[in-house]
Amino acid sequence: MGFFDRFRKEKVITYASSPIEGGRVSVDEDLSVGQIFTYLTNMYGSMALSLPFELYDYVELMAIYNADFSQAVDNVKNLANPGFNILVNSKDDNKAAEYRRLLTLKERTLKPKFGGFHGIANGLVKQGAVYGAMCGEWIANADLTDIVDFVFLNPKNIRFFWDKEEQDWHPYQKVNMMQIDMAKKRGQEIRNLDCIRLNTTTFLYYNAFAINNNPYGIPPFISALEPLGIQRQLINNLKSITKKMGMLGILEVVIEKLPMEAEETFNQYLERCQKFLQNYQGLIQNMVNEGGIVHFDDSEVKMISIAEKAEGAEKLFTLNEEQAFSGLHTLPSVQGRSYSTTETYANVSYEILLRSIGDFTMGAKYIIEQGCWLMDRVWGVGVDEITLDFVENKAVNQLQKAQAEAISINNDLALWRNKILNQTNVAQRHGIDVPVEPLDAPIESKPTQSPNLQPQTIPTGTEGKTIKEEVNG
Repeated sequence: MGFFDRFRKEKVITYASSPIEGGRVSVDEDLSVGQIFTYLTNMYGSMALSLPFELYDYVELMAIYNADFSQAVDNVKNLANPGFNILVNSKDDNKAAEYRRLLTLKERTLKPKFGGFHGIANGLVKQGAVYGAMCGEWIANADLTDIVDFVFLNPKNIRFFWDKEEQDWHPYQKVNMMQIDMAKKRGQEIRNLDCIRLNTTTFLYYNAFAINNNPYGIPPFISALEPLGIQRQLINNLKSITKKMGMLGILEVVIEKLPMEAEETFNQYLERCQKFLQNYQGLIQNMVNEGGIVHFDDSEVKMISIAEKAEGAEKLFTLNEEQAFSGLHTLPSVQGRSYSTTETYANVSYEILLRSIGDFTMGAKYIIEQGCWLMDRVWGVGVDEITLDFVENKAVNQLQKAQAEAISINNDLALWRNKILNQTNVAQRHGIDVPVEPLDAPIESKPTQSPNLQPQTIPTGTEGKTIKEEVNG
């Protein structure tokens, strides 16, 4: 697709067994209001998020201030971007070499404070983990000869309005009144008095988690908000108890009851006991501050520990925390909890987490690849293929993975050898679209012979003895 193809109005005609017309035949299931009030919807109404927009503000704060939420976001960022290479191919080797040269120069100047392309990938993945969507805009210079920057836009400020000509939801950015005045001067289209139209050639929005045809991304960790809210209440209770009782608990001092004096009323006795206990408490407090307690043998001092009585509270906290981890799409061991310490459980947790990050990786891949294609157009190089190739996350058990891969390759070669699969089938089963060199049958290679290991001898003066014989005498 050319650089400005999105601005051209062209009809696409497809011939089939029955005549068809351009545009969509089906209707949106969630747009009954738009079907009834077409004019008002097209003029004023943006596509509503299936959840309150204020939710974006809440998850944004949680990603910064809540320990479990922020750790889950950080885990996604670290695993979804293990590093990548930008692969460039062209039928003309000179074009590919020229594009690589320009791209290398661009990597040095594009968002250096964020780490260049890898910093952009990190930022996009983090957006996806928080908001369920990632977006940003590639900035071209005035004469359209270079891409000079990439800016992140907060997904919570994106609104979608139906575009009748495009037959699709078009993105707008929610801005303040001063920015609206500037947009009017530039001639930008404005909707709802506070939303400016974005250029979908340079602005890209990827919704990692969507519901049906709703264009907005849904925060992936939204189901964790309720147990995390309960967690906050539990922590506040713990803070209150700790403040009142201290880390170790309450110091209890038992003393003998004062005898009641003759001709002393009960109220007088009660007042005298209260004054005595207050004075005694102050004395004990001063001794504690000095680091020790001295008392007669008619009194008893002991510590009431809150830790010894906290089993029920601990179970309640753990139960709520496990619910939070379910909402964060993670497992306790990944969050650093030791509920289960077996190696098998850790491996399973890691593999499950790796499988859950594919949507985030694909979003960053899509946006950065589109930016690289824009660079190719404005530079006028014209390469044939640009691919963002992410490095594979290392397996917990590398040896086991290598052995399984070797078995899989041998099985596929056997299927090819018996004409059940062809070379292309085998290549595609291992992630390669087209084989480098076409072959009719697999090349038979001689099996590698393991060296015949002989018992080692040691130069101890006793010639001919092995290590085992030397140790045994």
